[in-house]
Amino acid sequence: MTTTVDISTLHMVRDLLSLLETDTEVILTEMDMPIAKLVVLNYAQIPKDGRVPDMHPDIWVSNDFDDPMPEEYWKNRTL
Repeated sequence: MTTTVDISTLHMVRDLLSLLETDTEVILTEMDMPIAKLVVLNYAQIPKDGRVPDMHPDIWVSNDFDDPMPEEYWKNRTL
């Protein structure tokens, strides 16, 4: 079930948490425009190291991320 809440009606975070106890997600709105979605967090799905695989699927890291920058990159740069 989804609940929609205008943020101007919220007084405390506790209000949001009580809504999440009864619903699976809460949509926050401002002037009838959705601005955020809160969902219940299932702790069983979170790896022990705290990392969430594919949390941001559109972001990638190049294979040479840890390689030193070439000398040409540092020319004409000041610190």
